[in-house]
Amino acid sequence: TVYEAEVVGLTLAAKLISTERNMKYPASIFVDNQAAIQAGENHYTKSGSYLVEHFRRMTKRLAKNRDNQGQNFHLTLRWIPGHKGVEGNELADAAAKEAAK
Repeated sequence: TVYEAEVVGLTLAAKLISTERNMKYPASIFVDNQAAIQAGENHYTKSGSYLVEHFRRMTKRLAKNRDNQGQNFHLTLRWIPGHKGVEGNELADAAAKEAAK
């Protein structure tokens, strides 16, 4: 589904963030799917739960690793309106739809 593809996108974004060596600022992932954001932040979800759990485990591990390195890591999921000309959002939306096929 598109929702599951969005959650995979969250996971890939977190993986990309994990490759940054010295993050001096809080990290944000911008998403136009409110259900994916809620699933990433809440402790209970049905649809695509294995994907959501993978995302949660990855971000917890990322935060722990950064904290152990003396970096105060903070990740925020932020909602943005879809199809409103936000740079990169149209490409991400197209990729999510393609992945859902």
